[in-house]
Amino acid sequence: TMIETLLSDDCKAKYNTLRTEWLPQVYPEFAQNTTSCHPVNLALLETARRSGVQTTTTSVWNRFLLAILYFEWNGPNWRRQAGWLDSADDDADECEWFGVTCDMHTKKVI
Repeated sequence: TMIETLLSDDCKAKYNTLRTEWLPQVYPEFAQNTTSCHPVNLALLETARRSGVQTTTTSVWNRFLLAILYFEWNGPNWRRQAGWLDSADDDADECEWFGVTCDMHTKKVI
């Protein structure tokens, strides 16, 4: 499929790891496949695509949840999306994304 063709082998491996080891902790009933356009699947693909993913960090949780909102709320068509998923800088701090506020001490999205 088109989505699977766009994924590098490294990204596919990260996706499968996130899908089997991480996602059941936060979304146990998730049953979509790789090609699904379900917002949770798209957020999972986006999380896997980003380099250096550490699944235990607050940043990964923040990005995953924000990505779900992005896809659920038609983010690709937002007029203001500075720093969001279309950003060329994959390491951009999600607390600096347009419209996102984080606690300065914990870095958790509030």
